[in-house]
Amino acid sequence: MKRLLARPIGLSRLATVSLVMPLALLSFLTPAAAQPPAALEQPAANERPAGRQIRYWTTNWSFRDIDVGTLTRRLGLIGIAAPAELGGTVSVNFSVSVPINALRDAAAYRINGTLSSSRLRIESTELSLEAVIDYADGVVAFTKLAGNFFESPQSTGAPTAGSFSGQATMRLAGAGDRNASVELDVRDMRLGLLTAAMAADSPYRMDASGIATGSVKWAAPVDQMTNLAVWDAEGRLTVKNLSVDRHPSLDFDSGPLRIVDGAIDLPDFRADVSGTTDEGLAGSFRVDLKAARPWSIRIRSDRLPIDSIAALLALGDVPGTSGELTIDGAARGTLTPLDWEADAEVQSPDLTIYGVPLGLVRHRLTTDSSSFRLTALGAPTGVSSIRSIRADYEITEAAFDLAEIDASLFGGTVRGDARWARDAQGQHEANLQWAGLDLRWDMGSVMSGTPGVVSLRTEGRTAWQVAADRSNIPADHSLRALVQIDELAIAGLPISNGSLMVRAVDGELSLRGEGTLLGGTFRVDTATEIPAGIDFTTWWNDAEFQSTPLSGTARLQAFSLAGVGDLLRWQTASPTAGRGWQGRGDASFNFSVPPGGVATGNFAGLTTRGSFRVTDFAVLGQPVSPSLEADFRVAENLLLIDRFRANFASGTVEASGRWPLTGSDGRIDVALNRVDLGRALLPLYSDAERWLGGEMSGRVRLSGGTNVRMHGSIEGRSIVAQGFPVSNLRGELSGNLTSRGVWEVRMPNVRATVSGGRISGQARLSGNVTRRAFDLQSRWSARHVNFADLLGGRGSGRPVGRGDLSATVTLDGRSIRSVNELTGRFDGRFGGTAVSAVPGLVQARSYLGPIGVDSLTFTDGRIRGQVRRGVAQVEELALRSDRLRVVANGSVRLENQRIGFDAVVATGDFSATNLLLDAAAQRLAFAVAPPIALLMSLNRLISDRTLFLRIEGTAASPTVRVLPLQSAGENLLRYLLREATGMPDTRAIQA
Repeated sequence: MKRLLARPIGLSRLATVSLVMPLALLSFLTPAAAQPPAALEQPAANERPAGRQIRYWTTNWSFRDIDVGTLTRRLGLIGIAAPAELGGTVSVNFSVSVPINALRDAAAYRINGTLSSSRLRIESTELSLEAVIDYADGVVAFTKLAGNFFESPQSTGAPTAGSFSGQATMRLAGAGDRNASVELDVRDMRLGLLTAAMAADSPYRMDASGIATGSVKWAAPVDQMTNLAVWDAEGRLTVKNLSVDRHPSLDFDSGPLRIVDGAIDLPDFRADVSGTTDEGLAGSFRVDLKAARPWSIRIRSDRLPIDSIAALLALGDVPGTSGELTIDGAARGTLTPLDWEADAEVQSPDLTIYGVPLGLVRHRLTTDSSSFRLTALGAPTGVSSIRSIRADYEITEAAFDLAEIDASLFGGTVRGDARWARDAQGQHEANLQWAGLDLRWDMGSVMSGTPGVVSLRTEGRTAWQVAADRSNIPADHSLRALVQIDELAIAGLPISNGSLMVRAVDGELSLRGEGTLLGGTFRVDTATEIPAGIDFTTWWNDAEFQSTPLSGTARLQAFSLAGVGDLLRWQTASPTAGRGWQGRGDASFNFSVPPGGVATGNFAGLTTRGSFRVTDFAVLGQPVSPSLEADFRVAENLLLIDRFRANFASGTVEASGRWPLTGSDGRIDVALNRVDLGRALLPLYSDAERWLGGEMSGRVRLSGGTNVRMHGSIEGRSIVAQGFPVSNLRGELSGNLTSRGVWEVRMPNVRATVSGGRISGQARLSGNVTRRAFDLQSRWSARHVNFADLLGGRGSGRPVGRGDLSATVTLDGRSIRSVNELTGRFDGRFGGTAVSAVPGLVQARSYLGPIGVDSLTFTDGRIRGQVRRGVAQVEELALRSDRLRVVANGSVRLENQRIGFDAVVATGDFSATNLLLDAAAQRLAFAVAPPIALLMSLNRLISDRTLFLRIEGTAASPTVRVLPLQSAGENLLRYLLREATGMPDTRAIQA
């Protein structure tokens, strides 16, 4: 609440701003009145001659769009300061009467007229304003005050964000009490506008929404307008659909508010969940600002959404917070001296605060100026993390003492005491012991993108003390802490057990720890000096802190790679990454940083030597790396890889080089020799050997710093990708990886042998390390590839001839996770192709007659189509020989090579023609939509036998059905006849 009132626009402030504006106009219009404040002091009553007749000089003034900044500057000249930051323009139409024989008497002036502004800024709030103003006898009065608020800087057609109307008076000069009064009504003000104005000078922002309506009547002496004890006010405020950071909205009603005789009374306020009548909060509040300043408050709530209340209190989103809260309580006390007592019942069926589950809450809270008690009501009926919390305390002039802390929560206990000295000669201290705490934290609800629950059991103790007048000097603190952590797990994965000891004594800070980690053991020992005589602010300043000497050692022995794999699978959310890892590892390093060795971003003084070993690394029982060894150093701002060698995936991987900790002149050379591709990818994809195999060798150089560049070459042997054999693969590689995780790999010239043919092309892959998907752009050219191998015909158990295909292929895709995201086109020509190489034709030979299918060869043909959603859609396929013609369309699913084709197969002597055939072909050429009968008659002229086949199944094991020729459709028959007659129109078949 204190932050909310940092720069309030307030209803009284709005009226005050308007009240003083005529005086600014007066100073602007009458130079004679623009005198220093002392010159305008009101003369005593007996200084004005009795019955003196004042003579006036009256003029009428009309100004448009006067700059408010000029007005506020003139206010200062007559001793009246503007109560808020002002901007914009105003227009005036005034009758001004200047007392020509009493120029020094401010109360003798007269001003009547109107003031308006289409754009006025008070603090950060934009509004329009209209008012009738009368200034006489030292009192300025506003009547017919009205205006609108705007959501954004006002412009033509800007939407309004509420309206106001009212009246106000203020005595500025002359005899009588110097009082001010305001009556103001505000209607439908958007809360975002109000909260933005109230927090204008705060580093925080509250994303609030809602519609506010209210009224206020307020009066106070002018020179004590900020003193609530002298206010006489009443009002009411309602806010509909009040929400912070888009949490469930509330309807707030303050009820009648009165401030009178130094007492603030709010007898009936409510906050209900919008749209309901049985979920919300009600209460009353009263405080008397006189004498001992007694106060009292009463709160009752039913099923109040805790996330909405937390967002209101924190002025922003509180992640991982959920549940409903029911409260029935009362408190009373005094502010002078500070004294209080409170009694409340708090209930929630399931409460979670910032990812920490508290479970069932059914407790009674009692507290006063010397004790605090939170105890469970009755026997537990559900899972509750809190049983009881008790503490006694005493507040004196010397210290705040907290004694007998005794808490039973999270399955364990916490006990201790603390003292905070209020006397500079005293001493701060705290002693805590805890045991058996079973803690759980749902970090997925708090940290976006990191799912899982962290759980652990802990016990320990801590003792801390420091002289009160030296609390800002780190070296003067004394801290001893011992923390035991057991059963540390993330997302159910066991991580560690261990103990940590922290000491800060006599200017030295040390950390020592040992235990188990990922199935192995760890030990850490490090220490640093705390410079004497400097405060915390200076110590944590980069230059000072980094100049502190630091040294230590750490060792991790015999840790399990299975645990590392589990963590990798959890972090990447991939079901195959890290699955089935086996093996052991060791790691150790020591480090030393001399004084002044590490400045901001400069690691020149850091010296580190370490090693890393992995043995018997396997995935799902498949050996991946029987041994991996690495030795490295950090010196002179460089990471030096002295040795990296791994017997990896039936081959070897070696690396060496240097990489800057800052800068961009790093270089690491990596050499791969006969590495099995499928086995190499097993750590990330446990099913990799199903779709990838073969050996890969190559050399790659990594260079750069924050942004990494890559150049090299690769060579592959006997590679099989998704069942397609690729041998003698060669190509160049280049790429880069940015500091934001964006990567790109370019292969400008790839060459390979595939199924007896040659393939060449280029490809570009790109993506982000945080995503498993990637983008692809590629162009390929194939020459004389035996497509029978690619379609799996060799596995059919029957003699298969050669299928010769040359083609151009484009394959692209965005966010590719499988072949289903591929798109592209293909266009090719067939060479000498055995009939037995075409799926389905051998199965149909019994229907084709005695033409010797097994020995026939297609002399040429064509295929074209496109790839969409993992399916190769063949729009046009034609195969020709002297005795056999085939036309077809259909599809092949790339994922499992399942096929579905409609084919028309014709046998006959296609090497001869006759006059009758020529005449019929001419009729066909000019027929836009020839009848099926004409097509059938032409077919009889050119073929001995024609079949319509439906070919399905897989390429290696197709099934063939013979269907009536008439059902083949016009497109297939037309295309068959054009192929048979050699006519030039070969329009695409419509699938």
